[in-house]
Formats: sequence, structure tokens, C-alpha cells
Amino acid sequence: MPSTVNKLIVKLSAVFAWAVENGHLSKTYDKKLKLTKGVESTRKAFSQPQVRKLMDYANGLPAASWKRWLLSLGIITGGRLKEICQLTPGDVVAMKSGLVAIHINEAGEGKSIKNKQSELLVPLTDGAYGFDLGSV
Repeated sequence: MPSTVNKLIVKLSAVFAWAVENGHLSKTYDKKLKLTKGVESTRKAFSQPQVRKLMDYANGLPAASWKRWLLSLGIITGGRLKEICQLTPGDVVAMKSGLVAIHINEAGEGKSIKNKQSELLVPLTDGAYGFDLGSV
């Protein structure tokens, strides 16, 4: 994707700048390399029927299956699967209002999120798409 290429060019530019500052290169030739056309994402969100179909599939998996819960939490929270895999019991939060939420964060050893905006506090809604909070 063009946006990924642009991110790599930014990293390459940083290396080139370091090389110039330390006398390894006399000049960098990375200016105006960024792509400008096609940078907008062409990805589309899942439709509600598609989400329902995914959740129906997840609910059909055995209750003890890690795949069921990983897929279910991904559907309900919208979190990235890598971030959901890193959740700990401490990330499940009971709020004062009585709602249960999942805190997607990077607090803890080995945990990471894509960027600062990826830190989320997502309320779990019992019954959403057939999600059973009581069975968790």
C-alpha cells in the first residue's frame, strides 16, 4: 500500500539524515520520494450482516475454544487481534456504573499497541451479536 511505502521512506530518510550528520554520506537523495496518489485507504468496513455472520460462526465454536473468544472479542471491541491476544485479567475493568469494559493498552511487560490512539476502553455489551457476558 502507498501509505506503508511512505512510512518506510520516512524511516529511510531518518537513516540517511544520520549518515549525513556522521559523515557517511555527503548528500541524501530521498526528498520528494513519498507517494501522493492512491494514499487514501480503499478498505471498507464490514456491513452489519457480515459482522452478524462472523459472530454466528464464533458462537458455533466450542465454548472452551480460544478461537471463539479471540474472534468474539475482536468483533465486539473492534480491537486488533494482536492487541486482544495481549489482554490480561487486569485489563477487564468493572466500572462504577456497573458496566464491564476491556482496557486495550500497553501497560505491562511485552504489551504493545499500534499507536497512542489505539488505547481504548471498550464497554462490553451483554447480548451484542449474541455475545454472552455471563459465560466469560
